[in-house]
Amino acid sequence: MRKQILLVSALCSIIVLSSLMVPSIPRASAYSKSWNKDFVESSGKSNYTLTLNSPDVVQSGSNWTLTTTLNIDYMDRYKTFLFYSTILITIETPDGHQVKKSLVFGHYPIGEFPERIYPGGRWGPNNITIDLSQEGKDLNPSPGRTNEAKIYITASVAEFLFQPFRAEQLPQTTYQTFSMDAGTVQIVSQGGAESNLLPYVLGAAVAVVVFAGLIVSSRFTGRKTKQTS
Repeated sequence: MRKQILLVSALCSIIVLSSLMVPSIPRASAYSKSWNKDFVESSGKSNYTLTLNSPDVVQSGSNWTLTTTLNIDYMDRYKTFLFYSTILITIETPDGHQVKKSLVFGHYPIGEFPERIYPGGRWGPNNITIDLSQEGKDLNPSPGRTNEAKIYITASVAEFLFQPFRAEQLPQTTYQTFSMDAGTVQIVSQGGAESNLLPYVLGAAVAVVVFAGLIVSSRFTGRKTKQTS
């Protein structure tokens, strides 16, 4: 009986050590970055803050949602309001695959009744969703692996200039663009979780078989002892 207890203890130790050797599955958490941009011209100064939010870990084949917000912080002199803006998000994996998604506010060139966001206002939050099982399937890693997907973001802004003393009747506007490297997000293979659980499943199965064998052996030994006595 003592040998049996020692055998079970050794088996449990092996299972625990196997579980410790299993690589952990990354947990998704909030990913948020902001950029501040100034435009200084003879027509005035303007200031913007662009914010991008995303999970920092996404599962392959899932829907990956990114959120953008553009704040119009300040305008002076002739700069009056934002009437047009675009945000382009480019996601690229190390093997060169890309997905591009864009958002648009207003129309360019300016029309008779433009949409407007005045200083202190914001455009957003706006969601961009990438279906990694369809349009973004090339971003997925091979089974059991992880891709470090780089995010690049480009924003354009067009502003209306109020110049009442100009002789021209055509509206005056500005158009500016700025770009940022927004960092990386991990795309994790869905097969990773199942493969990480495999040692636990095998260990549990072996433990059940050995334990059942010990019970049968103990009963058989007991019966044999009774018959001999």
